[in-house]
Amino acid sequence: MNEIQAALVTADVDGDGFLEILAADAVGSVAAWGHRGSSVWEVQTSGLCAQGLTLAALHGDGALQVVVPTTAGLVHVLDGRTGREARPFPVRTEGQILAAALAVPLLTARGALEPHLVVSSFDGFVYVVNARTGCAHRLDVGEHAYTQVRGRCEGPGTAALPRYYGHTMALLWLCCGPAMARLSCCGPPMAVLWPGHGHGYLL
Repeated sequence: MNEIQAALVTADVDGDGFLEILAADAVGSVAAWGHRGSSVWEVQTSGLCAQGLTLAALHGDGALQVVVPTTAGLVHVLDGRTGREARPFPVRTEGQILAAALAVPLLTARGALEPHLVVSSFDGFVYVVNARTGCAHRLDVGEHAYTQVRGRCEGPGTAALPRYYGHTMALLWLCCGPAMARLSCCGPPMAVLWPGHGHGYLL
């Protein structure tokens, strides 16, 4: 491993009942170590992972995947057991990615609840990527973003899950430095962005 800038994460990614330590370095290496310090796997991705890995069960079988956004503008999804790239990833954006990815279940246009990844890129877009198909939708916020998109559900009860399409009770936030953008998907998609230089944008 090279210089590590992103935070380490721990999880039982290989199903052995013990926590593994996962790290991503400045030149694109991602590795997992067992609880006794032995290497589980190490793979090469496309560049620096600046803020950290995201762990999520994206395939519905309980197994964890490792989401790796990089400064090369790619979003990698690795199998937690082996480190192999999961299809159809990697997904490319048009700018470098410095923020960690948000994994969230969203309703598709077909009405199916599927896992999605939400990432902000330096091309000025927030990408909402279906984690199973790789299909991406973009929201133009027109600014660089350094921090992770945040989301929560404001619907009544536990059945109200975040959605991206149609009428919904989901809210997403894009943090740009000390400021915050709010993406409301109640009706037409809308975002309010304050990048920290005193101007606000309604999208």
